[in-house]
Amino acid sequence: MSPLVTVIALIFIVGFAAWWLLIDTEGVYLGKRVVIWLYDVYASRYDNIKQYDDVEEHLYLAQPLLAKLPATDPMVLDVATGTGRLPLALCQHARFEGHIIGVELSRKMIAQAAEKI
Repeated sequence: MSPLVTVIALIFIVGFAAWWLLIDTEGVYLGKRVVIWLYDVYASRYDNIKQYDDVEEHLYLAQPLLAKLPATDPMVLDVATGTGRLPLALCQHARFEGHIIGVELSRKMIAQAAEKI
């Protein structure tokens, strides 16, 4: 095998590994600090990247949770709330009249959630 082919193969393998570690797994194998950093970097674009659909959020997040919550004044704790996907889905539901506490380690993600809600 020629040195050029070896270098190209090595670049491809390293590039794929970096993509997998940083993008596909969102940094989870690299530790908490890397995950928080990645979410801070992508916070303003996160919802556009994920392309969540409001109808699906209602059907798959809000509806199942509302079916299990008490009817009057429920309290919801959303750990790793991100950009506020779950709180937003609940708040947009006419039947929800409770409180939500969102906890998030990424300051920029929680700032995005605060803007949305």
